Amino acid sequence: ASYGVTVLDCVGADVKVSDKYAYAGEKITITIVPEQGKRVDTVAVADKNGKAVEVSCTADGTYTFKMPKSKVTVQVQTVDIIRIEMVIDNPCILFNGEPFVNDVPPVLIHDRTMVPVSVITAMLGGTSEWDGTTRQVTLHLDGQTFVMTIDQVIAGFDVAPIILDSRTYVPVGYIMGVLGADVQWIGDTREVIIQK
Repeated sequence: ASYGVTVLDCVGADVKVSDKYAYAGEKITITIVPEQGKRVDTVAVADKNGKAVEVSCTADGTYTFKMPKSKVTVQVQTVDIIRIEMVIDNPCILFNGEPFVNDVPPVLIHDRTMVPVSVITAMLGGTSEWDGTTRQVTLHLDGQTFVMTIDQVIAGFDVAPIILDSRTYVPVGYIMGVLGADVQWIGDTREVIIQK
């Protein structure tokens, strides 16, 4: 017997499945085209009892799952893309196209782009805490916690967070690698674009 595949309404994306009916064990592909300014946040597939079915993301950006012995529902949620544009030594940041003047600019130190971590974390939807006794910065973002100590090299990076003008700076690669944002460097204009 074949089982039905129902796609629940999704705000912010067009969602299609490779088959509306499938046999148990068959691979189903989910293709998602987000609207302008949106990105896929979660893709969930559940069987008739509400039990989660494992979903894999493929290299081409589609998602797949193996059909269980049950009808399934596919639910996709989108979120707004966050875009942060900064220029080295310029305190004015573009946040989703709107100007925001920060009290400190991104800087270049030893050919590394260093950004003020608390303002970037806040723009990405997180929070940060400073502990002056231990000289540690704790970031909370997307349900995760990251702890860094000033002047101690961050694991996986050959540079340590530093303090400039009473603000904690981290390498922009840290924002990309740990906080899950895409970072683009435009050398000609000394511009950093962060998207998540």
